[in-house]
Amino acid sequence: MQETTPDKKKGMYDELFGRKEERVFTDEDVELMKERIGIDMVSERPFNQECTRDNLRHLAQGNGDINPLFFDEEYARNTRWGGLVAPPTFMHCTGTTLKRALTAEERARGAGALRGIQALYSGDDCYYYRPLHPGDFVWTRAYLNQVYVKQSEFTGRTVFTIHRRIIANQRGELICAADMLVIWAGRQRKVGERKKYAAIKKQYYTPEDIMRIDADMDREEVRGANPRYWEDVNEGDELTPVVKGPLSVADMVNFDIGHGMTMYDGSHHVAYEYRKRHPAAFPLNEYGIPDTVESVHWVDKLGKQVTNVAAYDYGEQRYAWLSHVVTNWMGDDAWLYHIDGQWRKFVYLGDTNWVKGKVASKYIDEHGQYKVDLDIWCEDQRGLVTAPGHATVILPSRVGGLPQVPPVDTPAPFQPEEVAVAVGDEPIWRTRLF
Repeated sequence: MQETTPDKKKGMYDELFGRKEERVFTDEDVELMKERIGIDMVSERPFNQECTRDNLRHLAQGNGDINPLFFDEEYARNTRWGGLVAPPTFMHCTGTTLKRALTAEERARGAGALRGIQALYSGDDCYYYRPLHPGDFVWTRAYLNQVYVKQSEFTGRTVFTIHRRIIANQRGELICAADMLVIWAGRQRKVGERKKYAAIKKQYYTPEDIMRIDADMDREEVRGANPRYWEDVNEGDELTPVVKGPLSVADMVNFDIGHGMTMYDGSHHVAYEYRKRHPAAFPLNEYGIPDTVESVHWVDKLGKQVTNVAAYDYGEQRYAWLSHVVTNWMGDDAWLYHIDGQWRKFVYLGDTNWVKGKVASKYIDEHGQYKVDLDIWCEDQRGLVTAPGHATVILPSRVGGLPQVPPVDTPAPFQPEEVAVAVGDEPIWRTRLF
């Protein structure tokens, strides 16, 4: 438990109660952030330190994913995997970071950069190499890789950061490698200042609307044990949509139960200990109570206060939704090799998204792997694309048999600490695959 000196306590309360809503980043903040490039991230304990039957079941329930490969042990035992497999989104709620202590110089570099600026997880670009099963321990090397400034129609001058993650199992085998996009947006000087989404109104649903959405849910297709052979796929084929919504606070709570997004700061005294270390993560709610910044996802006032016009979804949900439509379509025998997406528009409480896709191309790569590229996207009830993305799947073939896992062009096994992080230096997986 952290010892709090009187000076530290005063600083905490100065930041908590004296913080101005007009906090925006400066050029100095950006330069400080760049000082952190290449430094290992040492995070709090992850929500899941290992893969278990229970956390896979909870994750599937929270994602609204009915694919039995992720939660039905008896079903999964009869697949090529011989047991439960973690869905792609599991990587967002696991991964113990390196245990080495940062040096004083590393801790000092970039200290305070972008403190109090709202961070929006806005995209991911992920390659998958091996499955995760119950009993696997997961650890991660993560570090900041890029920092740059762009002009945004929504937030004006905005900082974009790319965070690189190398994820391995307890044997040091590469599971996933990914680049995550985070957008840092200065908080509104006053609520309603940003006009881009000002015309958006909360959706009201008639009984007929709900029945139409329910009918679309009934049409969801999990390919499962019925193999989807490469030879049977044609360019232009459409994926059966997956429906997500109407999004409710209950959906957000269920997602948190499985995913653990808000569990890092805990409740009551546990939250207080976290708040002492990170006071900027606790904006005051309408009752004057320091509330977790994650409340922007279910409290309209905080959503408006920090950056938006109302409470909105997690970016991780959009990633889970895009992954869901692909794993439904490809079947148990296939391998999801690559998936990317960008969260271009907000999904507000009350919105409904249809997750769609189509086959963009099919080909046999230079290693003889039978691949299909997909265009995938989330589309809301207004007809707006909220999250465009792409995926590459290695399908079974009547000629070539089952996909090899790990894929043929998987980098040789290495420990995450062996991945180069020097500025301008690219790790082996990035050099070979991007």
